[in-house]
Amino acid sequence: MEAGVDSPAKGKRELAETLAAQILAYIRDSALPCDTHLRAQELAGRFSVSRFPVTHARELLASKGVLTHKPNRGYFVSGAAPSSAEALGLPKG
Repeated sequence: MEAGVDSPAKGKRELAETLAAQILAYIRDSALPCDTHLRAQELAGRFSVSRFPVTHARELLASKGVLTHKPNRGYFVSGAAPSSAEALGLPKG
């Protein structure tokens, strides 16, 4: 691969990180209560992306403690108050 050319994996990671920051802002701005179910299809429609990056963004937010993953049920807002995107190491949403 040529120097200076971004790999597709890097672009997907950056999209997931940016989307995670946007989802975090949505959670904070909407004051979503603990245990609110964040459905992939709803988030994909809200942010005009496919479900694929939404899945990665939700996984990232779960790894940061913002969301809780319940197997066979989905992702839910955790009880912890969401931090800022910057505090979680995410780009600004």
